Amino acid sequence: MSDSPPKTIADPQPEAEAHPGGSLRLRLMLGAAIWVFIALACAVVVLRGLFVSHVEGQVRARLISDLTQLAATAEVDAEGTVTISQPLSEPQFRRPLSGLYWQIETLDGKGLLRSRSLWDGMLKVPHPSDETLAQAEDGIVTSVVVGPGDSPLLVVERQILFPDYDKPLRLMVGWDEGQLKGLIDAFTRTLAVSFAVLAVGIVGAAWAQIAFGLGPLRRLRLALSAVGRGKAKRLQGTYPSEVMPLVKDLNAMLGRNERMMTSARETAGNLAHGLKTPLAIIANEAQTLAGQGHSETATLLAQQVELMRRQIDHHLARARAQAAGETRGLKAPVDPSIQRLVRVMSRLHDGALHYPPPESAAAAAAFQGDAQTLEEMLGNLLENACKWADSRVRVSLALSAGSRILITVEDDGPGIPEDRLGEVLRRGRRLDESKPGSGLGLAIVDDLTSAVGGTLTLDRSPDFGGLRAVLSLPMAP
Repeated sequence: MSDSPPKTIADPQPEAEAHPGGSLRLRLMLGAAIWVFIALACAVVVLRGLFVSHVEGQVRARLISDLTQLAATAEVDAEGTVTISQPLSEPQFRRPLSGLYWQIETLDGKGLLRSRSLWDGMLKVPHPSDETLAQAEDGIVTSVVVGPGDSPLLVVERQILFPDYDKPLRLMVGWDEGQLKGLIDAFTRTLAVSFAVLAVGIVGAAWAQIAFGLGPLRRLRLALSAVGRGKAKRLQGTYPSEVMPLVKDLNAMLGRNERMMTSARETAGNLAHGLKTPLAIIANEAQTLAGQGHSETATLLAQQVELMRRQIDHHLARARAQAAGETRGLKAPVDPSIQRLVRVMSRLHDGALHYPPPESAAAAAAFQGDAQTLEEMLGNLLENACKWADSRVRVSLALSAGSRILITVEDDGPGIPEDRLGEVLRRGRRLDESKPGSGLGLAIVDDLTSAVGGTLTLDRSPDFGGLRAVLSLPMAP
């Protein structure tokens, strides 16, 4: 029996709870951040496209300008010999493999003259089709071919018929697009870094705005927490117009709940006190009937009076338990209450109680509730243990790993069979009628423990062999 696992009797019934669905602030922040990064990424793509289009347009305009200058300086005699009256103004045409080239050739691809920048190479540009020539603006055709060093080359060309030569010639100017790619990549990197810094700044500003906007909800949460801890009865503070209706509704609900609880406790107390006098009169009449020889009737009346008293005591205990659940904002030192009760019970029961000094941390612990509730729970447990103990009762105080207060009461009495542990918490249930009492002690402890958020565990004491009762109570911060 001593090796059997503890049996928790007063575990609270599971209630429907609202599970957290994540942080509202985080949701807003993630939404803002996602849209900011998407918008800025799209902006980077659009701006890059616009920049590329602008740069390519500028390059093409420059090449057309060089092509026009080439056509103006080129001279062809009747034999087809091409000469340049003066060098083109762009110095890159005179630097080998500079990336800027020009070339003059016949329609059949025979090279007549080329820039010094081509060195010993030639531009190999396919002949445009008649359809392409027909659609070309001002007769200028643009194409991309493979240039020197196998790099892409943007080429603009035009066919010109010179006065002293009866066949049109192809004049073309090309520019290495590799240089354009480097320019575009540098612009893209600068743009990406700038927009990344901008995104961080916008997200930071959004976070500050969200934190400021949700500030009233944080104050509302703290106010609700203060009400839950018993430090306030109503939600205090000023709130925006969007939140104020909720605050008013919550305060109205708290007020209704308080009035209902107060009315219920007062009604139970008034009813109990109002019934005690008639019950006392009935009990006296039962004794009178017993003295007159009506023992059967007197016994029946006495049993009914006792049953009614048990009912009254039980419902008064439940009313006190409901009141105890509203005092969680209070603190009650545990060690002084145990010492005081042990002294009183020791005088009544010939020093049968033993309370070993607890550790310093446990001795300094405080119960999250009022002292009256704590002492009523302990008093019922000690009274029950002393009533059934043969000679020894031990009380111990400790702390659990989960910051809970553990109060253990053990005795060397007969104990309770494991299969009947649940019966002792029934309303007025007594397993043994040989001892005086109403059978409500453990039931009252059960109600009070549940009301303050604790648990009551009953099993057999491994040291004494009798009943072991363990109270697990919330510890005040």
